[in-house]
Amino acid sequence: MELIRTEDISNYCRQTTANESLKAKILSDVDSFIVRKNLGAKFYTDLVADCDNNDYSYTKYAPFMEGTNYNDECGNLMYMNGLKKCIAYYCYSRICRESVLESTKYGMVQKSGDYSVAPSKAQIDALSDSYKGMADEMMKECISYALLCQKQGDSLFKNVLNGKRNTNITDYIIINKIGE
Repeated sequence: MELIRTEDISNYCRQTTANESLKAKILSDVDSFIVRKNLGAKFYTDLVADCDNNDYSYTKYAPFMEGTNYNDECGNLMYMNGLKKCIAYYCYSRICRESVLESTKYGMVQKSGDYSVAPSKAQIDALSDSYKGMADEMMKECISYALLCQKQGDSLFKNVLNGKRNTNITDYIIINKIGE
């Protein structure tokens, strides 16, 4: 089960005309290979268990999923965008790479009305990388928030990263905090 619906990609990020089956495939991949890896399988399972399958609302993890204001360790007011928005941005990044092209007997093309144009790979990569970079920043925010909650003894976040630091994103956060 995914943590957001396919229509949430347009709600939290940008409108897309990609077909539903492509969005569902990408969403499944993002949940399985990015979110689960970065947050840890146990915590991911906790999030799935908290999800209401009818409307994809959350009870215990609503602030983490939707975004929230919080105070960091130094007392500074911070804002975390929420995991739903983060997932939507990862999905949109992948959609940019996978849906702009159509396979024809003349090769891969970008449809533009009745005509087709060959988009530059650089254009597609730049757009996709831009959204992936924003998603990475949001994932760092989510992990920082979850680790802070874990450090403050919030039992909801005890399974974040399966109880240990195991991702490059977490290492990046810790190294940046040391450098500040």
